Amino acid sequence: MAALNQARIITALEKIVTEAREDFIFSFLLAYGTPRATVKRLQMGDKQRNLAQAASDIGVAQKIYFRPLKKGEDPQDTLTSLLALPLKKCSPKFGQV
Repeated sequence: MAALNQARIITALEKIVTEAREDFIFSFLLAYGTPRATVKRLQMGDKQRNLAQAASDIGVAQKIYFRPLKKGEDPQDTLTSLLALPLKKCSPKFGQV
């Protein structure tokens, strides 16, 4: 994997957060250099790549576990429930709610 370019990441993240995006997590993964093929497989629901526990979650092995919040949902409660999940196969280094 090539070295991460901080300026490119910052520019991509600024673009992502200024636009309301349904595909936020996929844009986020691309900004951090996740291969397009992996992101495409995640978008298609590939169970070999997406190690998430719930249908709406995205879990990438040794990278990230993402759960989108529903309107009115408490982030702290969601984070607490995520921390209680047995994520041995995923073992994320980064969690995002």
